[in-house]
Order: sequence, then C-alpha cells, then structure tokens
Amino acid sequence: MAVALRKVRSATTFSAFELILIAPVFMALGVARLAILILPFRLYARVLGQPAGLDVETAPVSDSAMARARAIGKVVRRTARITPWQSVCLGQAMVAALLLRLAGVPYCGYFGVAAARDGAETDPLSAHAWVRVGHWNATGGQDVRRYAVVMVFKHSPRHGG
Repeated sequence: MAVALRKVRSATTFSAFELILIAPVFMALGVARLAILILPFRLYARVLGQPAGLDVETAPVSDSAMARARAIGKVVRRTARITPWQSVCLGQAMVAALLLRLAGVPYCGYFGVAAARDGAETDPLSAHAWVRVGHWNATGGQDVRRYAVVMVFKHSPRHGG
C-alpha cells in the first residue's frame, strides 16, 4: 500500500505535457509488458523500427526534434517508475520508439549484452535495450558502453525530423 501511495504522489509532480501523455504511456507500457511476456520477439520487434546494421549511426536531429525526444523520453521513464508491473528497458524502448515515430523523430533502438556484474544477477549475461536520438539516449540510461550491441532497429522519417 505504501508503494502504491508513493507512486501516486510521484505522478502529481508531472508537467502538463507529461500529464497529457501519462495515461496513454501507462497503457502502452502495459501492452508492451504483456507482449514481452506472451509473444515471440519477432512479432513485436517491428514496433522498434526497421532492422539495421550494427554499425548504423543515428541521424542528426534538429533542436525541435531533440526537444520532442527529450520530453518523450522523460515521460516514458517517469511513467515506467509508477506502473504496478515491471516496466523494463525493452518495454520502455518499445513505447519510446512508438512515440518518437508518431512525433516524426529519427531514432535507433539498440539491444546489447554484457557479462553480468559480480553477483548482481544469476544469469551470466545481462541484456539491455535502449533508444537513441542523435547522441542522447531517450531510454535505457546514458551509460550503455558496457553492452556489446547485438541488434539495431532504425526509424528515419521521410521529412527528416
């Protein structure tokens, strides 16, 4: 009960933009979580964009596109913290990719693996997903260097972002 109250209180600190998006992002994170749990990856991977080479770079973005990306990344990360289920990096990446695509912002979605940190996990490998716009990670944190990229998805809007 205390956790639920803390999460509700946290939601009261959202900006007007975040409040507009919190309900759809909350629902999208739930759908993403359900998809991750019950569907094979190949069925929901297309949400992330088109498969691309491992060495692909994200497209340069305008200041206005970067502002949209920062706002979208922030609302996805903040909403993920208040869901009653685990909104892990993959679900956040899926929702951010969808919103960035709708906003006309170019991005790349990355999947990486790394050796698990000392005793931090039972699995010897740690997997991570993140979405990058320009040189900034909209989701997944900024310190992703420890992960070897194994898969990349890209979205480049026709109008250039």
